Parts: sequence; structure tokens; C-alpha cells
Amino acid sequence: MFAAVTLWWPLLLWGCTAPTAPPEPPPPDRAPPPPEPAAPDAAAPATSPPQAPTSRPGGNRVEYQPGLMIDFARRRVEIECRVVLREGLLELLACSAYTKEHESILVTRPRPLHIYQALGLIGLEPGRPAAWNEQQQKRIPPTGDELTIRIVHEQEGRRVEVDAWDWLKDLGTEQAATPRPWLFTGSLFSQRDGSFAADYDGNVISVVDFGTELIGLGEFHSADNDALWLAAFTKRIPPIGTPCTILLCASRNP
Repeated sequence: MFAAVTLWWPLLLWGCTAPTAPPEPPPPDRAPPPPEPAAPDAAAPATSPPQAPTSRPGGNRVEYQPGLMIDFARRRVEIECRVVLREGLLELLACSAYTKEHESILVTRPRPLHIYQALGLIGLEPGRPAAWNEQQQKRIPPTGDELTIRIVHEQEGRRVEVDAWDWLKDLGTEQAATPRPWLFTGSLFSQRDGSFAADYDGNVISVVDFGTELIGLGEFHSADNDALWLAAFTKRIPPIGTPCTILLCASRNP
């Protein structure tokens, strides 16, 4: 069982010391303020990248947490979610509950920190979200291992699987957006208390730069309202409330 597995290897990121227990998710009616990330500049502490865990649950496909499966044979993480938005401008493909459902197509069930850990268990290394270097007055590009994202749902009793980009409309062309690489940017851990930013702001899969997203794009896209570049492709998205599964797949072999 997973309760016996210690999975605090990722919390060494940014030079943070892992807390003795994971922070509790925010209550539904309110969220505490997000943690303060380290400044993304040359003064940031030099640390080694987090190492892959040395142990994993038994079996090829296992439930890691409620609503979160790991398929080790396919190097894939499966996330339970549901449709909460079918039209309008987007800042995210997927967010946590009680956070940004007004600008995200999907809301996920599992905690972002657990998704982070599951991606580590299939061998993906987190990078960092896009950021702004105040000292040098320049943008820092996002980094992280590449992955692909597909979405599965049922329609009239049959299984439907699509590329996530099929649900995203490019406002410049009014067509499905050209697929781009997704990156395991890894959100941020607070240097003060080790808390995980994505647990508080709900940025699970982002299409703009928040600076705290768990998964993002390998290019810059402002979160300013007048710079938003994607909208929900309404006719391709199933009805509100439809249960779905997000498939996060490693793009490369280890």
C-alpha cells in the first residue's frame, strides 16, 4: 500500500527541506495565500536536480491516490477530472477545485502535489515555470521534461480519446491550436515552509504564464486579459459535468 512509501524526494527542489507531513489542501470556501517562491535570478541557491525515487508501488498500473492512477508500463499518469467550461477565453486546460473554474475547461480531483509526485515516479524531472528576472530585466524561459496530454471520456457508450490541443482554439486562426510541447515545469516550493504553490492557486495545466503552474508550455504567453490567445473549442468539448480522464504521458524513454 502507498501509505508505507516515502515520496518526499521532490521537496529538495529549490534547496527546501521537506516538511514532516504534506500540507492539508485549502478548505472549499477559501484558500490561503500562495507561498512565496524563491526569486528566479542568479542569487538563487545552487542545488542538484531532484533524484528519481528509489522505490515504487508494486504492479504495472496502480492507484497512487484517489483519482490518480500510475501506469508504469506506459509511463503514464491518469487524472480523474470533469468538464466545467465549454466556451470563453482560457488561462488553463485544468485546475484544482474551487480555484479557477471560470477560465479552465477541466477541474481535477487529486491534489497537485500528488500529481507532481506521480510524474516523478514515472521518471520525469521537473523544471521551473517561466519567470521574470528583476535584476537582469529579462524573462526566464520555462524548463522541464516534455510530456503529451490526451483526454478520455465516454460518448454514447463508446470511449473517445483526443489530443488536448483538439479542445483549444487559437484566437488568431479560429481553428484548433497547433500542438506544442507541454513541460513538467513543477510549480514552486516555498523556501519559508516547503508548501507547494500549485496546491494553493490550482494551476495544474496552464496555457499562460502564472509562474506557479505544475504543467505549462515551452514558450511565453502572458496572463494579461488582452493577451490571452486560446479559447475553448465549444463544439468539440462534451457537456458540462462530463467525467474525463487526463492522460499525462512521458514523451521520451528514460
